[in-house]
Amino acid sequence: MEEILNAQVVEEVKAEERAERQRFSDALRECAAWFESHPEVKLPESSITIYLFSQIADIAPYARAFGKCKKSGDENFFNLTKWFGSTVELQACWHRQQVCERVVVGTKRVERPVMQEVGKEVVIQEIVEWKCPKVLEPLAPRELQEEIAADV
Repeated sequence: MEEILNAQVVEEVKAEERAERQRFSDALRECAAWFESHPEVKLPESSITIYLFSQIADIAPYARAFGKCKKSGDENFFNLTKWFGSTVELQACWHRQQVCERVVVGTKRVERPVMQEVGKEVVIQEIVEWKCPKVLEPLAPRELQEEIAADV
């Protein structure tokens, strides 16, 4: 009896997830239809980005679903970006320190201002590279893996 109830709850959750997905898709179609039906309105001058902040476990499913995509990062985030034409992008983002391994590959001397009347202080600053996961390796054809590896 408990298994039947659990199965019903799971099915209700899946039904709500499908309904939410349908509402989201409908909203995107409605936005596109609005632009199509109002030629007097100027199109956006910039691209449109939809950000997806997901759990780390979602990296592989996004990579598989995106297929050809761009892998990038900055000081804070590791991103997978899928473009739709040249104006709409879907960007899945994760905090880089949770996804990538920080590797100190050297140091350098840099001058920085100090709180004195005159002068600068020389400090040792780390030179850092980020080793990010090859998320498509077991999932994508070799040529796609090589293309993505060349992007980063």
